[in-house]
Amino acid sequence: MTTIAINKQHICALDMRAICAIEDEVMPLPQLLFALENEGWKFSDIVTTAHILLHNAGYDFDYMQLGDDLMQSGTQQLRDDLTSALRMIIQ
Repeated sequence: MTTIAINKQHICALDMRAICAIEDEVMPLPQLLFALENEGWKFSDIVTTAHILLHNAGYDFDYMQLGDDLMQSGTQQLRDDLTSALRMIIQ
């Protein structure tokens, strides 16, 4: 199982439950990987993906507050972790 750190505080698993939710609410994993690799991602897609991962791990975060937190802390590490995880799953 792949894990992803969000805000360096919360370690979340990228398991089948999370993958299904991400594909239902954001986009299929190959499209998400393409968007991440080609700077075609939307901030709301990153927030939604993080929110799904956190919820799946049992954390209860307000979506808007999470977005505000990610705006302050930045998304580079999260995007790098997601890109690496998706490459491993898809390839």
